[in-house]
Amino acid sequence: MAPSWHDVRNDQAMTQGNQERSLLRSLLRGECAAFDCYLWLHSEMKSSSSADRDFIYDQARHHETRARKIHSLLEAQGEEPPFRSGVWGALTLLALRLVFCWGNSERGWHRAFSLLREGEEFGLCQYQSVLPEFSVDLRIMLENNFVLPQALSFDRVRNRAKGEQPRKDALMSDLHCSPLSAR
Repeated sequence: MAPSWHDVRNDQAMTQGNQERSLLRSLLRGECAAFDCYLWLHSEMKSSSSADRDFIYDQARHHETRARKIHSLLEAQGEEPPFRSGVWGALTLLALRLVFCWGNSERGWHRAFSLLREGEEFGLCQYQSVLPEFSVDLRIMLENNFVLPQALSFDRVRNRAKGEQPRKDALMSDLHCSPLSAR
């Protein structure tokens, strides 16, 4: 007997759900990697200005908040995802440590911010590239609660790396992936 339309729809929904959970796990690992990097850098900034330390700490907290939200989404779908970044996060943290520790502290600080800027841009591009893979409701929620905050993180770090103050009109102007409006 051929499968019914109902069976086919259920199989499609299960496949969509599995794909969405896989993408959410990937986003979770990215947020955890960013959190780990910012937290490590914060611990290394003992002689830096209070403003720099506060900035790095705030960035860590932004990523932690997004990681916890993704973790909760996965738990609501019956998953028990680990709250860690895995191999990718370990490599990212190693790269940050090498860049930061190489040279004097001023050059290391500048290089670290350049690497963080690249990481923020990669994270934003990752969010934008996976959005079409999600159901409409989840896509809207991700755009509002994750993509915009990630864009703001990218903008803050980009401007800090350039030595500028954040500008509201410059959001995503240096981004090397297609913005949401272009889709």
